[in-house]
Amino acid sequence: FFRDEEPIAFNLFPTRNSKRISKGYSAEQRATSLKSLYDDLPVIRAPGLSAIKQVTMYKCFLPNAPDDKKYFYPKPPDAAFAENEERLKNKRKLQLEKEAAKRKKSSD
Repeated sequence: FFRDEEPIAFNLFPTRNSKRISKGYSAEQRATSLKSLYDDLPVIRAPGLSAIKQVTMYKCFLPNAPDDKKYFYPKPPDAAFAENEERLKNKRKLQLEKEAAKRKKSSD
């Protein structure tokens, strides 16, 4: 259940995995403990999309997206564009080095 919803009635008796946690709890105490469980959990930040994926979606998918769905593809920050350009530059450099080594090997 979600925080703002009323809890759904279900079996509150301890399960095999939670027996050590709920030892000595009555059904009401266990229900209270379960309700406050979500407030006690640490919040983990969502990882989001990588810079490469953000730029690709913005450049490739945005032009083809229907007008009512364009909000799915916001413009990435300038740092994402710069990171993507740097990655592509390094990738091209490695490809050229591989091709040069292959040509040199085949000419020998």
